[in-house]
Amino acid sequence: AALWWDAPLLAVGRGARAAAGWVGRRDRFEDLPARLLVQRDGVRNAVAAHPIVAGLAAIGKWGFDYLALLCVLKGLGIDADPALILLAYAAAALLALIPLTPGGLGFVEAGLTGLLVLAGVGAGAAAAATLAYRLVSYWLPLPAGLVGYGLGRHRYGSGTAAPDTKIVPS
Repeated sequence: AALWWDAPLLAVGRGARAAAGWVGRRDRFEDLPARLLVQRDGVRNAVAAHPIVAGLAAIGKWGFDYLALLCVLKGLGIDADPALILLAYAAAALLALIPLTPGGLGFVEAGLTGLLVLAGVGAGAAAAATLAYRLVSYWLPLPAGLVGYGLGRHRYGSGTAAPDTKIVPS
């Protein structure tokens, strides 16, 4: 809904601005609803300009992540039904959306381990596979992200400069 209609996105922006006011930071979020609309329009235009690349990137992210789980299982000598592993992976991906911890830390490990056991993997092997998978899919990309962040800050600066134009939502 936020991709096509302004009202949901403006409501989220106003809510975040109000929450920032509770902690005394409202001035930093005063133009947040309008900025969200601009950012949303930029994403929508980028996807519209290259829909095939956007679709392949979305499918590839999930596909390669699932493939990493299969490779970890195969590397540990575990032969399980890929369809059941796909169900366990999909449920773990939903658990990663729980916003209580970054990346669903704890929820994903507990859920994926249990679901792998239900898929026919032994309990010890499921725990080892889950931890190895999370090492590959969550922890190893963090240093690469840190390097990318540093390179981006070096090349483009801190990003604190704001444009002079005011954005008025329609």
